Amino acid sequence: MNVTAYDNGKFVERSSSALVYVRVLDQNDNAPVILNEQLDVFIRKGIKKGEVVYILNAYDPDDDVLHYSLSGSTALYFNILQNGVIVAVRELVMQDYSLTAVVADQQGLNTSVDLAFYTAEAIKFPIFEYS
Repeated sequence: MNVTAYDNGKFVERSSSALVYVRVLDQNDNAPVILNEQLDVFIRKGIKKGEVVYILNAYDPDDDVLHYSLSGSTALYFNILQNGVIVAVRELVMQDYSLTAVVADQQGLNTSVDLAFYTAEAIKFPIFEYS
């Protein structure tokens, strides 16, 4: 944008012009959004260490970088990667797992969701993979 300033001089009016660039940045005023609707999930019994258990889908309306974490008494059985993929850190043999997933942006705004994983036998489950 071109800006011109005038001094309204008494005898000679002077002015000067300059080209000004304005960059409008988004204010980080929105917490991340978790898209998953199914938070009570049946998983097959015997999932091995390193296998994908669930994928948490989230985004930030302000396009900030997201950080994922897990908490809760059974969270030690899982690890969440920084793309939302939840993997087992040991074989899953218990019946139920309850944990909280937290998605935070770089400014500290966060959203959390409670997850429940229920194990079952003799049911054919899909195996999730990621690359």
